[in-house]
Amino acid sequence: MEGIEYREMQPDDVFSALALRNEVFSDALVSQEDWERDEMLASIAVLEGEVVGAIPLVLRETVIAPGVTITAAFENSVGTREELRSQGIGRGMIAQAREFLPGRADALFVYRGNERSDGYRFYATTDHYDLLYSRHYSYGSPETSYLPPGVTLAGKESIFLNTERLEAIFNSTYGRFGGYPQRRGDYWQRALDSSIYAEFPTDFSFVHIIQSDELLGYAICGMRTTRHNGMADVLEMATLGADLSIAQRILTGVASVAGERKLGVNIQISDEDPFRPLFQANGFLSEPRGTIIMGQVIDVPSFFEKHWHERFGLYNTALEVTTPKDDYVLIDPETRQSTLTLEMKEEMLHRWLLGRLDLRARLTEGSITAYGANSAVIEQVCDAIPFSPWAYHFIDWI
Repeated sequence: MEGIEYREMQPDDVFSALALRNEVFSDALVSQEDWERDEMLASIAVLEGEVVGAIPLVLRETVIAPGVTITAAFENSVGTREELRSQGIGRGMIAQAREFLPGRADALFVYRGNERSDGYRFYATTDHYDLLYSRHYSYGSPETSYLPPGVTLAGKESIFLNTERLEAIFNSTYGRFGGYPQRRGDYWQRALDSSIYAEFPTDFSFVHIIQSDELLGYAICGMRTTRHNGMADVLEMATLGADLSIAQRILTGVASVAGERKLGVNIQISDEDPFRPLFQANGFLSEPRGTIIMGQVIDVPSFFEKHWHERFGLYNTALEVTTPKDDYVLIDPETRQSTLTLEMKEEMLHRWLLGRLDLRARLTEGSITAYGANSAVIEQVCDAIPFSPWAYHFIDWI
């Protein structure tokens, strides 16, 4: 649209950008204090000196594979002034974000739902690709409210006092996974004090098992105090070694919390989550896949160099990728004896670099093809970026 200026939000723009955000999302208002606490960035559109569009961005250290952590810029509460919608302003703001984020973020991520919606189609046309599907599992209000032996209930402050223990147990369950914000230090305090819980005030319960002074497992539950959804949400659950018997005791404790308040129990997890069989075995009803994490790598060669190059060990072979959109040099051919070229769709390239594509399987089925190197080199490349299961938790949604 003519006359629109696209740029990164500056301090003088915060009031106007937040006012627009709250105008578009009037049922979930956010204060300037909450925005500033979340260290919000934004790509904005300005017309005649007024902010008419904004894409708020939160930078989060995100694990995409064991030992590989990137900085992802999460887009949230994306809005454009009503009379200016469907005129390309959203695309312009995303393009601008790609301009100012390099050096600060490695990828753009966004939450979407309903794959037949206009919102989903918009992000698909702006080169965001499906990375993770989540599914709701729910159980009506439990009839019993007993607490199993050894299971303890505590409040929010107890969560903050046990962060080192939480980190160890979380990693014991999800250390082989990717897809989640890095768990360290004050993660849980920042998550539970974030603006999402200013929008939706919530009571928190810490359901846990400690034996011989060792934390064996825990669940963090949230119960909204206004606009109640009738559910106790399991925001995060983990056990030592992903042990399902420990998880069963924790889940019974969660049912106790919910039953006392006459609430149902609700959790949103991916099909890859190790506790999925537990919820199925306990009679939880599943829904069709809902919220999707979509994403894209901002700068492909830089991303590869920063996060994957050292894992390849291709001393005599260069690596290039060609897609219908572009050609990418990942390992410089100048001093190499040969060049392996991978041919794939652009979506497959981004999913591969983000740990969400099994290159070996794609080569076998033929949706990705390769030439210029022998099978031993191709096998080495397949091993360098393995497919990683992803897990994402209610507590992670912003």
